[in-house]
Amino acid sequence: MPRHDALYKRLFSHAPMMRALLQGFTPEGLAGQVDLLSLEKVSGSFVARDRRAGHSDLVWRARAGAGKGTVYLLLEFQSRVDAHMALRMMTYLGLLYEDLLLQGIGGARQPLPAVLPMVLYSGAQRWHAPRELGESVAPFPEGLKPFQPRLQYLLVDQVRLAQSGALPSHNLAAVFFQIQAWGSSESLTQAVRTLYEGTSTSDVAELRRDLVRWLREQRLFHEQADMLLEPDDAREIRTMLGKMIEEILNESANDARAAGWAQGLEQGREQGIEQGLEQGRHALLEQLLAHRFGPLPPSLRMRLDAASPEQLGHWAIAMLDAPSLDAVFAQPAH
Repeated sequence: MPRHDALYKRLFSHAPMMRALLQGFTPEGLAGQVDLLSLEKVSGSFVARDRRAGHSDLVWRARAGAGKGTVYLLLEFQSRVDAHMALRMMTYLGLLYEDLLLQGIGGARQPLPAVLPMVLYSGAQRWHAPRELGESVAPFPEGLKPFQPRLQYLLVDQVRLAQSGALPSHNLAAVFFQIQAWGSSESLTQAVRTLYEGTSTSDVAELRRDLVRWLREQRLFHEQADMLLEPDDAREIRTMLGKMIEEILNESANDARAAGWAQGLEQGREQGIEQGLEQGRHALLEQLLAHRFGPLPPSLRMRLDAASPEQLGHWAIAMLDAPSLDAVFAQPAH
């Protein structure tokens, strides 16, 4: 899987993003009938009774209210139109049900859980594939109608929703879709501002880290972006991203400080605290650089290891505009 696709999928591996998706993009009233705090990601790999294997992009489940049992959410991510998407979703649904039966979920006295099949589409071309399986079946005699398979998936066409102004407000998933659509300098700036403000609390820290990585992968704030954005907007976005990266570095450092403190107490060495702090900063900056530019060569890893906290912070900000690894490390020390 390409790194961009893996990062995209990872964003919806976070419960806060899935809650936003359910609240803003599912049939009216569904989010209110599901316990959103009970959302749990489950394996998307299925094994049927005949040992056939299948794999969906993501599968979540949540408790439904009023004794309605459990609801499963079957997610597929598409950047291109798939004419046979309905058939694919039916195949995944069948394999999911087979797998649940093997786990003892559903049976003679216990019904199978309800499933919502969803397709998140991010392509530029309008989605024109049938959303209901029956639309892919050739005309047949009326007497066969009761025996034909039926399945409809929920399509979230992100670009069209953003272009039509139909995205819900104050919704993390909607902000993410708005950034993908990038309709104007103003909309992009507002979306990144909302993203920054909406992921500032500790309970979404991991999601914020992955969003920063995804934003860096898009190269939104480099050559092409700087030509399209107004200078003030570009500076504002870079400033917000810089703050997000700095906060991530500080959070990682605090985690490392705690680990280093414990190590120092155990080994009787006070320097364990500061050692853990520095290791956390170095490791996370290396990870962010690698996500954007690819693996770091040994020579640059050595420079990272030897750098001061001030230099690490300078490189983290320089990374936002530098076109290459060499350009990041060519920045003079402050």
